[in-house]
Amino acid sequence: GLLAQPFHFVPNGVAEPQPGDLFLFPLASAGPGWWGAHAGIYCGDGEIIHLEGSSGTSPSGIVAKHSKSHLLRT
Repeated sequence: GLLAQPFHFVPNGVAEPQPGDLFLFPLASAGPGWWGAHAGIYCGDGEIIHLEGSSGTSPSGIVAKHSKSHLLRT
């Protein structure tokens, strides 16, 4: 199924993100593999918005805006 699909990473410089693109960051589990993802939306001009500060499945938190380089993992 879809949940079994691996994350595909796009190396920096290969493609420029467009406003509205989703950035997905895999969340590590205690065991092998991944158990979920954190998502952000690209706004343009190198900025991403995402929800941070929530715990568990609670939707509480704040919307944060960061530069793309702050969230990219290389």
